Amino acid sequence: MRSLGVTLVVGTLGLALAHAAAAQDATGELEAFGALVVGTWRADDAKHVHTWGVGKKLIHSASYFLVDGEWKLVSEGIWYWDDQERTIRSTHIAIDMPVERFEYRTEVKGALVEHELTAYGSQPGDFVEIWSFHEDGYDWWLESPDDRGTRVMGGSFRRTDGG
Repeated sequence: MRSLGVTLVVGTLGLALAHAAAAQDATGELEAFGALVVGTWRADDAKHVHTWGVGKKLIHSASYFLVDGEWKLVSEGIWYWDDQERTIRSTHIAIDMPVERFEYRTEVKGALVEHELTAYGSQPGDFVEIWSFHEDGYDWWLESPDDRGTRVMGGSFRRTDGG
């Protein structure tokens, strides 16, 4: 009976350590993403603000367009680690654009971030969105998942918070 107790304790400890290692991997993935994106980013007529949320378990995101010289909030969302899918996920809600909701699945590949993106609204679709980080900002572009390498749209953002 004693060996059964030891086996249960060792087995339970093994599961707890495996869970802790998986949680650390998850934290590492989101932290790598956050290390790249947390901050304030600006293009000529757009701005993104990404901030850490509770316990660094999520990243808040707000996007603005410049309208008549004023910043107008047009999208908000959160990025988080999804244990079920083993990926960074995101949902963003938008106004005053042809897309009302964005759903992301994100992978960090060094200084390159690749998103599988589904857009919902009057111009829905599936896309691949790439963010390529460099010294003072990042370039982004959309591609069709069926025609990789052909850019649908894109632009550049530069860090404005000294980050």
